[in-house]
Formats: sequence, structure tokens, C-alpha cells
Amino acid sequence: MDNLLNNKFTEHYKLPPSSAAVATTVMDGMFSLRDTDTKGGGMANFANPDCKTIAHLNYESFVNSLPDNFTRRRKRCDYIVYTTSDQTHFLLCELVRTKTDGVRPDKRRQKREQLRESLHDISAVPDIKNFMAKYGKRRCCLFNARPPAPLLDNNAERPVTAPVAFNPPLKLEHRLPYVEVYGFEPILYEYSGASAYAFD
Repeated sequence: MDNLLNNKFTEHYKLPPSSAAVATTVMDGMFSLRDTDTKGGGMANFANPDCKTIAHLNYESFVNSLPDNFTRRRKRCDYIVYTTSDQTHFLLCELVRTKTDGVRPDKRRQKREQLRESLHDISAVPDIKNFMAKYGKRRCCLFNARPPAPLLDNNAERPVTAPVAFNPPLKLEHRLPYVEVYGFEPILYEYSGASAYAFD
């Protein structure tokens, strides 16, 4: 996928070839990704019980590296994540950190647009569209890193020992129209707190 972005994507949009898209592979049973392009950015958790080989690349950093006349006002998601040991999962991921216990509807709408526009842009490239079409589960995911558990009043050095009591894992599904034309499920999968996307 990194080669397709660096060469086919840039060729399609008449841009210079790039080397900014770099895919990293993991096989860990659990792993996390952080939004390093945004101050105080979010985090995404993943469960990989079968230890599949999974690649992830920072799509936002890739787009940010392209010429300004292309990137200006262009929405982009944070990560592309996909299995390489099989062709089961292909994900577009948006990461957010909220100050409250959930994603506000207006914030969710903004993130949906970033995911939809990212999907539109990569699907316009025939080689990338064909690559994604091989995957059985093509999904858009929103990960919400909620605030940490509060500290005890009588000892600010000692955190509460059961943060799950304050930030229980949460998985929601929202309608996400218009993405099915690109072969994606018309659902926005939202994960909060310690909740993780499972590569089952």
C-alpha cells in the first residue's frame, strides 16, 4: 500500500513521486497507534488474537508531505491499517481525544467527513481501488481516547486503581452513508476508552 500511495496516488493526481508513505508491520497480540501529527492527539487500540501480520501507515503524514496546492483544505484521516498475512481487514482510522466522556455529534460529523473524503481520494486511484477490493472487511473506524481516570484527592501521586470504573470500554456503530459506493461497509465503528478493534 505504501508503494501505491508513493507512486500510483501521486501519479494519478499529477504530483511528484513521494517516499513519505511508510508501512510498518506488527504481529503483536495487542498494539496501539497514536496520532503524532496533532498535539494531544488520540490513540487507537487493536486486538490481534491470531497474531496476524498487520501493516499500518500514517496517511495524514503522507498527505501533509505533498505539495500545498494539493493538501490545502483537503480532509484526511489519520491511519490506514490492513492485514498482510491474509486479506481480511482494511481500515481507515481516525483518532480523536475528547475532553468529555464521548464524541460530540458535531465532532463525529467532522471525523466522518475526513474518513469519507480520504476514501474518495484513494478510491479514485484504480490500482488502490483494486487493492482494497481484495479485502473482505473494509471499514471506517473512529477511536476516541477519553480522559484519564481522576486522581484520588488525598494523594495526587497515586492514581485510582480501577480506571475502568471511570472509563469503561465502549463500542458503538453509527450509520455512515455514501461509503458503500467504494465497497466499504456503511457503518462508522466507534471505539472509546480501552475498547479495541479486533482482527478476528
